[in-house]
Amino acid sequence: MEPTLDEAIQSVFGTQQPQNPAQAPRGQPELGQARAQFDVAQKAMQQGDWEKFGKAMEALKHLLTGPGQ
Repeated sequence: MEPTLDEAIQSVFGTQQPQNPAQAPRGQPELGQARAQFDVAQKAMQQGDWEKFGKAMEALKHLLTGPGQ
């Protein structure tokens, strides 16, 4: 566990998030989209809606890894 989502992502993937989103490499998900999907997953988990949680996590995985991975 890390105090922020950015730090958690960095801890898991070992990468630094770009300081300026305009300089993000092509093909990288928007951090805002990933945060929003993470929030959906968190809310579903808190509500015990495991089907919605699973779908949100799959969508987050798709955002972070790209299609087909």
